[in-house]
Amino acid sequence: RTLFPRAKFIFHWRRNTSRIAASDFWQLERQSAVARRNFERLVGRFREYAAAHPDYTYETTLEGITNKSDPRQLEGLFRFLGETLVPRLRKMAYRRGGMRDWVEETHTRKIKRTLEN
Repeated sequence: RTLFPRAKFIFHWRRNTSRIAASDFWQLERQSAVARRNFERLVGRFREYAAAHPDYTYETTLEGITNKSDPRQLEGLFRFLGETLVPRLRKMAYRRGGMRDWVEETHTRKIKRTLEN
């Protein structure tokens, strides 16, 4: 905040941390249980920081921001940003257009795995 005193921070994650740990992106982690614990610790730190700095932090989850039956998180995000949530953006969020889970997308990139001797 020293360099950018008016900056706002949005912490965004999946509610289910095991889904994060099991995604293709984190496939190289030795054990998914270790990855999951790491994500749970990270989310805990996000929440602590957000609780200590509510004026310039906001928490979202993929599930919360795309939940059509409970729009509070999406509406709260736009209030936090001082922006108007127009119908077109609301519809885009509910379609999960650009906010799909990593494992729900098709990937052609191969990640080289190097094994220890």
